[in-house]
This record gives sequence, C-alpha cells and structure tokens, in this order.
Amino acid sequence: MSASEPIPFTCPGCGTKYKVVLIDPSPYDAQNVTIKCLQCGAELTAKKGNGLLEYFLRNTVDNNPAALLTPLERLIISAFALGNWCAKWTSAHLTRERS
Repeated sequence: MSASEPIPFTCPGCGTKYKVVLIDPSPYDAQNVTIKCLQCGAELTAKKGNGLLEYFLRNTVDNNPAALLTPLERLIISAFALGNWCAKWTSAHLTRERS
C-alpha cells in the first residue's frame, strides 16, 4: 500500500482540522465508503480517482488549550465561572435595592 504526502484539510461544516492521505485501496476495502467528521458529522469525501482518502485528526491543542481538559474539568470550570457571575449579579442587584 502506498500513500501520498499528508495535506491539510479543514471540515467545511465545523472547521475541524485534519491531515488527509491518498491511499491505494486494497481488494478488501468496501466499495461504498462513507467518512464523517468526528466533530459535526458532516460527510467528507471518501474517494479521489481510484484511491481512498484517509483522514487523521490534527492536534488542535495549540489552537485550543481547553482541548487538554477532560469533559468533567470543563464542566467544573464552567460551573465555577457561572457561580462567580451569579454572585456578582446578585450582589449588584441587592446593592441597588438597598439604596
């Protein structure tokens, strides 16, 4: 199996970044291949000529430090930020009512 050099690709649906490689299909590869974006589910091109396109999700940590966090950590940070906002809002409105 030979492969081309990886080329950058961005999902048109959500902007997720991939690297794409054109590979020679083996006799065992399915004829009706469907590839979907891992983030938004948009259908991506699966074939180019007689070859198949293979998509590799690019490391997006450089662009999005939150990608290093687990879903639970993101939830805790969001809840903390919401709690701070609620406390500030309540404090501001109670101060107005007392005046």
